[in-house]
Amino acid sequence: MFRITQFMNEISRPTPAGPRRDPPGPVVIWNLIRRCNLTCKHCYSISADHDFPGELSTEEVFAVMDDLRAFRVPALILSGGEPLLRPDIFPIARRAKEMGFYVGLSSNGTLIDEAVASRNPKEFVTGNNDADGVYLLHWVRARFPEHADHMAAKLVQWGGNASGVNVANIDNVGDVHPDTMWWHHTLGNVRTRPFSAIWPDTSDPIMAGLKRRPRVIEGRCGACRHFDICGGNTRVRALRLTGNPWAEDPACYLTDDEIGVDSNDDRLQVRPFGKGDHAVGAVSG
Repeated sequence: MFRITQFMNEISRPTPAGPRRDPPGPVVIWNLIRRCNLTCKHCYSISADHDFPGELSTEEVFAVMDDLRAFRVPALILSGGEPLLRPDIFPIARRAKEMGFYVGLSSNGTLIDEAVASRNPKEFVTGNNDADGVYLLHWVRARFPEHADHMAAKLVQWGGNASGVNVANIDNVGDVHPDTMWWHHTLGNVRTRPFSAIWPDTSDPIMAGLKRRPRVIEGRCGACRHFDICGGNTRVRALRLTGNPWAEDPACYLTDDEIGVDSNDDRLQVRPFGKGDHAVGAVSG
């Protein structure tokens, strides 16, 4: 998630830039309900306007929230489907606020009337393409060059893709994923194992590779001069389209000139991905 509102505010109201620091726990995007009043073709949860079985009860949600708070999760993004279709959404949000979480509502917007809007301040974000940060830097350099160095420092502080590290997902039945786009890859379920035990476990090779600093990424991503801003972008696209989670992101829309790579660079040669290659994601120490 790229927080456009936050970074645009840095132009008019800059804040001090510092080194990248991970939050104490991941931001959890929580699909509390799969039902939705829309049936968008691009929906990662493949939602529809009917009830889905096996969803967490209010009591189960509250129990998971207790574990998340003890694990020092700083923020909950309540999502769906359409979260406003869940009858207990406001009691859940109220309890989360009372517990000290930052609480966001990820809605499609169609059910937000004046009364609802007046209740989660509005913020505009883009999703699932961390190259947006590099694009913004080029935009600022062209239009507000006096702010370019500051924006670059703030974007490096942000650090790009955080799947499996600072961003987590719990789906409607309690399965945990590296982020919302990884529903095909389940790390565990909060009904049988606490989130606080699931999330640090790097025995899963995907989680080991995502948590590695810096990540070992091939092709254009590995050679990109803005790797410290983007972080190699979304790994799930590379996995689904090439079979290699550490290949270059096939959806980076920036040109070679914009990312500062030479088409003759040996690093642009992506090797075939075979059995045993998950070792590239191993965590040392």
